[in-house]
Parts: sequence; C-alpha cells; structure tokens
Amino acid sequence: MRKYLLLLFLFYIIKTFSQPNIVPYRVLDKWTFYKNSTKQLFNQNWDTVYMYSNNVAWVKTNQQFGLIDTLGKYVYPLQLDSISAFYEGVAKVKNKNNRFWINTKGQVLEKEPHLVYGCGGGYGYGSLAFGSYKQKNKYGLIIYKYDNKNKRDINDTLPAIYDKLLDIYGVFIKTQINNKIGLTSLGTGKDITKHIYDNIQFNNEENDGSPMALHKVSIKGEIGFINQKGKLIIKCKYKTATTFYKGLSFVSTPSNLYYYINYKGFEYYSKKILNK
Repeated sequence: MRKYLLLLFLFYIIKTFSQPNIVPYRVLDKWTFYKNSTKQLFNQNWDTVYMYSNNVAWVKTNQQFGLIDTLGKYVYPLQLDSISAFYEGVAKVKNKNNRFWINTKGQVLEKEPHLVYGCGGGYGYGSLAFGSYKQKNKYGLIIYKYDNKNKRDINDTLPAIYDKLLDIYGVFIKTQINNKIGLTSLGTGKDITKHIYDNIQFNNEENDGSPMALHKVSIKGEIGFINQKGKLIIKCKYKTATTFYKGLSFVSTPSNLYYYINYKGFEYYSKKILNK
C-alpha cells in the first residue's frame, strides 16, 4: 500500500511540473496548436492564440476573440472585442458596448462574481553565508563554512579576481571579468560558467532543480539558455526570449518570427503544414 501511494505521489509531482500538452504553434504567419502527446497540429488556424488555462484557450482572428476547448471546438464564438485572463474560472469580456463575465464553458454569468485574490509565499535557501573584499580594484569572495570534523566555523578567502560582484540567486552570484559575466558558486567559490556572456537573467518562475529552470544568457545580442550547472542547453541565436515558465519560452528570431520553444530547444514553428 505504501509503495502504491508513493507511485501516486510521484505521478502527481511529474504531472504538476511537466510542460503543457497543448502549446501555441506558428505556421508561416498564422497560429494553431501543437499536441505534444500526439505530435499533431489542430486543423484550425488563427491570427493570434494564447496559452491554455483551465482547459480552454483564447484565440483571435480579424480583431475578434473566441474561446476554444482542448479539441479546438468553440465554446464561445469569435464575437468578442476584448478579453481578460481567467481567474477562479471566470473572465471579463466585452462585445461592442456590453461588458460581462463568462465561465470556462462559455456561459454568460447572470451577475458579477465575487473574486478573492491571494498572495503566495517565498522560497528560502537556508543559512548561506558569504562575504566579499576588495584588493587592487578587484573583488574576492569569502565563503563561510562549518567544519563538521572539528566542530567549528571556518572561512575560505578566495583570490580577488572579479571586476564586479552582481546579482545573487540562491547559491549563485553573477560575477564580471573584462565586461563579461559568468556564474560563481557561493557554496564553493568556483566559477560555474566561463565569463563569456553579456548578460545573465535568472529564472524566478520554475522550481530550483527542475530541468525547466533555465537561465537566460546573451552573447552579442543573441539569446540562449543555460541550466543550473552552467551548461549551455539552447544556443544563443534568438533576438528576444522570455524566461521559461512551465517549460516554455516565447522567442523571436533576427528575421522577426515569433513562436514558442520548450526547455529542450524544440521549436513550435514550421514553414509548412505538418501531418494532422
């Protein structure tokens, strides 16, 4: 019984942190959806589409919004002038001069809902201690540790080699050498990446340790992603990119094409219609 419950728990964890099954996919200048489970596209296409939420997604064509289900069927037709995101299963919409609320089934609510907005907590990293010092216009790190063998606190003073000490994220610190940025461990003081990047943007969306928790890096204006071990997972080739959320990033190319990629680098875009 305990083994069965453990398997159920692991299945829940995998399902919770896995990427979405249905993802917006660009084909030429139109948008549709791609199912990861079947590796097939929806038959329909639209001018604009949005991510699925509560098993429905907003789509837009000719400046009109509609709502579809996971099969691509309309639960509310393309008749809306403006929309909001769903919150607690309802969204506020506008049709001409009429503003009203609908649910995820496309049903119009008779009266305005009462919504309760909450705020989430934060994540801590326990007791992590470090210091810094300056020597000959360079900065060094002082890493504080506990010596279990001798039962005493010790510290490692590392060479002052950095031009600047920048942002801190968990056990990482951004360091700068010759105007290039890299990651350094606050636990060991060792460099996790080479100092080759123009910028590094930490991922504050995904849980630490997840393979989807990739950090955005750039070289000469081109953007890519590294994992938490500093390995370049997606090479620097995009013009713009969002940080990863639920395993997806919205990117653009130097030729101004926009589409989604997943955390393995798969591009939800094609120059021709794939099998359906």
